[in-house]
Amino acid sequence: MNPPSRRQHPRGPATLLILAAVLSVAAADLARAGGIEYPAPGNLRLEEGTIELWLTPMTELYPATKPKEYRRAFALFGFRVPEHFSMSAAWLSKNGQHQVAVSMSAVGVQDGLLSVPAPAPRDWQPGQRHHVAFTWSGRDMKLAFDGREAGGRKQQLWLSGPLAGRSLIIGDPDARDCRIILHAVRVSCMARPAETMKNAQPAADIHTLLLDVFDQPAKAGRTNARVISGLSGEGGGVIKGAHHFAQGLALFAPAKGER
Repeated sequence: MNPPSRRQHPRGPATLLILAAVLSVAAADLARAGGIEYPAPGNLRLEEGTIELWLTPMTELYPATKPKEYRRAFALFGFRVPEHFSMSAAWLSKNGQHQVAVSMSAVGVQDGLLSVPAPAPRDWQPGQRHHVAFTWSGRDMKLAFDGREAGGRKQQLWLSGPLAGRSLIIGDPDARDCRIILHAVRVSCMARPAETMKNAQPAADIHTLLLDVFDQPAKAGRTNARVISGLSGEGGGVIKGAHHFAQGLALFAPAKGER
């Protein structure tokens, strides 16, 4: 039997208006996430280092999930050296469990770099400021929250590859959402012990390669870093995707009526 024919309905003005509204909402939804891009040369060392974020989550952190359901609350950072390795960090929920994980893979080497997971803190709430740190020293990689070591892994490989032309991404401008307010970013040339980061403040010391504090609105889509290498001619990071100032750099679009 032939399938029943479909009657084509002309799109009148009202239909076109509704369609335009839906497309507008969809476009805004796809642009919700924001991020900051920093040139890697001089601002990151692959042999050893620490990436620290001072942030305020603005989303549900412990959602109920169905079996095999995966939800990402927000992204933290990402970095990739093509033909060598890639990594990305996020707060995740799956099968009723909540964790922060730095997903990693090495190109051409199975299990050379594996995910570095840690159970998510149980007592964080939306609207509260917190501190997250990822450290690496050779093959040893660790996560710490508010100055407490939470998880780690000794990898088969270490981070390697050329940094020229590569960028460290804070947040995730390619994702659908990243509902956090960033207060500061610090990258160091040493793996800072977790206990030394308890009550840490975003200040520079002799180990600081990059320090960006978001206590003022950004201008022309760029930050004004307090410490940065400048090897690529940068004076700060490039902000991409949706963002606004909310006593910090909010990596999502403002609510309707906000500026």
